[in-house]
Amino acid sequence: MTTDEKSLRTNLAHAGWRDHILRGWSLFRHLIGSTSFWNLWSLALGGPKLSRSDELVLDALAVSSSAADPRLPPMKVIRLLGSYGGVMAAVAGGLAYQEEASIGTWTAGAAARDLADLATAMAEVPDGGSGPPGEAVALVLDSWRALGRRPAGFGVPARNVDERVVGLRPCLQALGRCEAPFWRLAEEVERCLTKRRPAPLNIAGAAAAACLDLGFKPRQICVLTIAFAQHSFVGNALEGAAAAPEILRRLPTSAVDYRGPPPRRSPRSLASDPDAP
Repeated sequence: MTTDEKSLRTNLAHAGWRDHILRGWSLFRHLIGSTSFWNLWSLALGGPKLSRSDELVLDALAVSSSAADPRLPPMKVIRLLGSYGGVMAAVAGGLAYQEEASIGTWTAGAAARDLADLATAMAEVPDGGSGPPGEAVALVLDSWRALGRRPAGFGVPARNVDERVVGLRPCLQALGRCEAPFWRLAEEVERCLTKRRPAPLNIAGAAAAACLDLGFKPRQICVLTIAFAQHSFVGNALEGAAAAPEILRRLPTSAVDYRGPPPRRSPRSLASDPDAP
């Protein structure tokens, strides 16, 4: 066995004796005192170096994405797990629930992938850049529709606008981010889709566009946006574990109504005691 077969390579970090390395940067000589929480996330994900303005974009996304109500998924799962008394088990369950989920922060990664694919497809549309801005978008969306594909990040249940995007947009406008290419593309997709039926940009699509404009890749965005929900996760886990309501661990018998065939006895049971009920 060669040395290479015995070793595992990492580009992430190295623990030293008096200092530690993250993505090639010394924690105590380079990063401490000059690097923010969001830049640590970006470094860990292999993302871009963020400016203070970029960090404010992520702050606004985290605030507007807040949905800590325990009635909402995945907070329901966290409350259920927390009812057994373990805070970290509940948080872990919420994180596990997120991967590839069709509801929650992970959907921002799918929306980012669709926006990136759309931008690539638009560049391949013949004379796509010579017409109005929305013409190439409409042509690509029509081709996707014929294949049964609909871009993620648009539409909200039971309402015509996503209030989280309504609250976010002025913040991005003040930071000069509403003219960035992926944000403009997302708004153009919204206009095209809404010609058929209401399909407002939702918070996952907004996060996707804003994070793509910051330089993150779709797969990185899947994970980065989990940070937007962590305060909601830990809040529910802590409160749920402290309350530990038994009703979440075991339903009262009065709440259970069995509807199905009557119980049957096994052949072995009948053979050993045919007169038993």
